[in-house]
Amino acid sequence: DYILPQCYQYMGRPIMDYRVVTRLWNEHHYGTNFYIGQGAFRLGTNDRGARWTEGNEIDRQLYFNDSIPDLLGSAYFRSQTFLNNPLGVSDTLKNKFYQYPALAPFSHHDAERSCEVSVIDFELKETKKKLKLSWQADRPDQVRYYVIYRSSDTSKAENILALTTDTRLKLKKKEIGPGPYRLQVTAVDLFRQESGVGDTF
Repeated sequence: DYILPQCYQYMGRPIMDYRVVTRLWNEHHYGTNFYIGQGAFRLGTNDRGARWTEGNEIDRQLYFNDSIPDLLGSAYFRSQTFLNNPLGVSDTLKNKFYQYPALAPFSHHDAERSCEVSVIDFELKETKKKLKLSWQADRPDQVRYYVIYRSSDTSKAENILALTTDTRLKLKKKEIGPGPYRLQVTAVDLFRQESGVGDTF
């Protein structure tokens, strides 16, 4: 389960200021995964307040979201907005906020669980232009997907090279830069818990 309030107000609104509503939900989500619905569809229109036409209100809201301790992410209404790209919101999200892949948070019900899957049998073959990776899991029926990192530091999203359900992957050297390579593969189990790091390629 999760909570996803539709906070389609702007910051500074006299009634139901976005900041006030978001803080309120942060205080009353009672341990359930908490996300915010962003009103990107209102950008470029003034029928709900001129603030939606002044710069990029979603940009301001996402920076504010970083100050909310329990907020796990955002959802956007509606998909057509990203095709229309009002006030360049699609470009802003792609280039500033969502440059890298992300792992979906696990449910609050599963916070005490630990991943019991291990990635084994690493193999790396190198050609002039590509790296060919293969691996296995000791409990493949418990794997949701795998994460390939460019280094053993799995705490940084910028180190994620790929998310895949396969147990083999080809990477172009020109896309990941020159070696030496210290690639790492982890498994995410059915409860979205990530395995620990093992041997490095």
